[in-house]
Amino acid sequence: TIALKKIKSSNTISYQIYEDNFDTSKEIKRNMEILSLLKKALLEDRIVAYFQPIVDLESEKILKYEALVRLITPDGEVLSPFSFLNIAKKAKLIGEITKTVLYLSLKKIRERNIYVSVNIPYSNVSDLKIKRQIVQILEENRDIADHLTFELLEDEQMSSYEHIASFISSVKEYNCKISVDDFGTGYSNFEELLRLDIDILKIDGSLIKNINKDNISKIITKTILEFSQKTNLEVIAEFVHSKDVSNELKKLGIKLAQGYYYGKPSPSI
Repeated sequence: TIALKKIKSSNTISYQIYEDNFDTSKEIKRNMEILSLLKKALLEDRIVAYFQPIVDLESEKILKYEALVRLITPDGEVLSPFSFLNIAKKAKLIGEITKTVLYLSLKKIRERNIYVSVNIPYSNVSDLKIKRQIVQILEENRDIADHLTFELLEDEQMSSYEHIASFISSVKEYNCKISVDDFGTGYSNFEELLRLDIDILKIDGSLIKNINKDNISKIITKTILEFSQKTNLEVIAEFVHSKDVSNELKKLGIKLAQGYYYGKPSPSI
């Protein structure tokens, strides 16, 4: 059981041999510390949104932003989601985090008249209570809801595309757009996914980061681009970290990009 839990909690290992010297006490203690930190951060408004620009490759002008969650510790350290999201999932706090980022994004939209995308995990999409709360937030902000895009995140629990279709239908009533994050890797059922009313495909960073050197990545990206053109979908390339990668994307005909080359996530616009 211990070996199985280690596999499930890791994104990198596919097998684990049990050994008598396995000591999970440190991991359990660390998880409890993060959970306590997370709960306090939610109560004390230290769950914040950082905004990363999405640019037009030709003009290099910012067209919109992606809202990315961060946790600010009491001593001012900024923690990335990799530090706490798995714990949040297990503690069923993902819904609270999503709603917080959504509120902060709408506040920024109202202040700056910008377009923002917000990540939405499958666990939120399939939870009727959270879905109703999100719809209520959109109802309260109906006048600017069309400035929002929801980015669907794959989840190991993803099983029913009916839940996704229902969520999409609900938010589209407020003219929100729907994006599929990390497209090109991971999703097990492209056919079902692409039957949904999707507007944008975000090509996974693992395909983009070495596209100027890796021919296989280039071929896959070209295939996704050709498919998107035939189905009238917008495409955004993620993880653009250099001028060489940016130039290669321009050659392929990709219009929009996101990555450190154009701007790191920041609390300010």
